[in-house]
Amino acid sequence: MYWIYAEPAINHPEILASSSFPSIRCPRRRKEAYRSMTKKRDVTLLFPRDCIIDAKEGMLCNLVDGSLVPVEKTPHKFWV
Repeated sequence: MYWIYAEPAINHPEILASSSFPSIRCPRRRKEAYRSMTKKRDVTLLFPRDCIIDAKEGMLCNLVDGSLVPVEKTPHKFWV
């Protein structure tokens, strides 16, 4: 629900999310998804999968022998 690199548009700390949406079904009983029509997505990652993000310092780090080692500064802003 929360993305540290996106500024919140509306802040309602007392209400996290509503799960009371009605279920929508096709009246002809068709499937909601067809596996044969899906495509593999190629996603460009904002951050490498093996990094740890220091949101306060804006650094990408690696874990080396139990210690965080800064790798590079990231241009992204973080909202914590």
